[in-house]
Amino acid sequence: MIYFNRENRHKFLKIIVNRLNENGILILGKTETLFDSWGSLQLVDSRNRIYIKSHSKLFQK
Repeated sequence: MIYFNRENRHKFLKIIVNRLNENGILILGKTETLFDSWGSLQLVDSRNRIYIKSHSKLFQK
C-alpha cells in the first residue's frame, strides 16, 4: 500500500474491508499503517500492525 497514491489506497482498503468477514483480521507489513482505525478496522496490536474488522464496541477504544 505504500506505493499507492491516496485515492488508490482508499479504493484498495475499501475492497479489503468489504471482503473481510466480521471479526476478520488484517495484518500489515512493517512500513504500513492505518493508524488507530480505518472504517470498521480497529487496531488491536500496534507493534505487529494487526487490525480486526468489527462493528461492535468490543474492540473499540
